[in-house]
Amino acid sequence: ANPVGSRYNPAMSVIDNIQLPPTLLSRFDLIYLVLDKPNPETDRRLARHLVSLHFRHPPARATGALDATTLTDYISYARKTYA
Repeated sequence: ANPVGSRYNPAMSVIDNIQLPPTLLSRFDLIYLVLDKPNPETDRRLARHLVSLHFRHPPARATGALDATTLTDYISYARKTYA
């Protein structure tokens, strides 16, 4: 089960962190915690690996961006045309 707020809070009990109903918790004999300590470098490496499993040749990064006015006009057009 994922913790409340998507991050385990060590100041709270296990029960408070996962908030599963007692009827469901009573079905388990043991509960193991697997905690992932946030680490930006390790997380980045893992993310790159997972993406590489699905993209042999990832698309090149897009360069340039739309200015706010163009984006706003496009969204307005899309809402009027496709709503």
